[in-house]
Amino acid sequence: MSATIGRLSNIRKNTCCALATDAAVLLFLSRIGVPYLLAACVSFTVGGVLAYRLCIRFVWPQCLADARPFRLISFLLLAALGLLVNAVVMATAVDLIHAPLLAAKAVAAGCTFVSNYLLRRRWAIQLVDEQVVNE
Repeated sequence: MSATIGRLSNIRKNTCCALATDAAVLLFLSRIGVPYLLAACVSFTVGGVLAYRLCIRFVWPQCLADARPFRLISFLLLAALGLLVNAVVMATAVDLIHAPLLAAKAVAAGCTFVSNYLLRRRWAIQLVDEQVVNE
C-alpha cells in the first residue's frame, strides 16, 4: 500500500514538473516569435519526454525489462493522442475564443489529463480482462 502511495506521489510530482516545463518552453518559444501552435506542439513534446524520463527513473524503476516496451508503446500512443487534444484545444481557445496563451494551455492540459486518464483506465481494464482469460 505504501509503495502505491509513493508511486502516486511521484506521478504527481512528475506531472507538475513536466507541465511546468511545457508551459515555460511554450512561453519562451512564443516570445521569440515561434507561431503559438507550433510552440504548443514542441513544448508538449518536450514536457512529454521529460515526463517519460522521470517515470522511468521514479515511477517504474522496478519494472521488469519485459514490460518496458509495452510501457513505451502505450506512453507514445497516449502522447500522440494527447498532442492531438492539446493542439485542438489550443487552436480553439486561442483562435476562436481569443484566450491568452497560458489560459489556453491550462485548459488544454486539463483536457489532456482527462483524456489520458480515461484511455489509461480503459487499457488497464482490457489488460486485466485479457490476463483473466489467459489464465
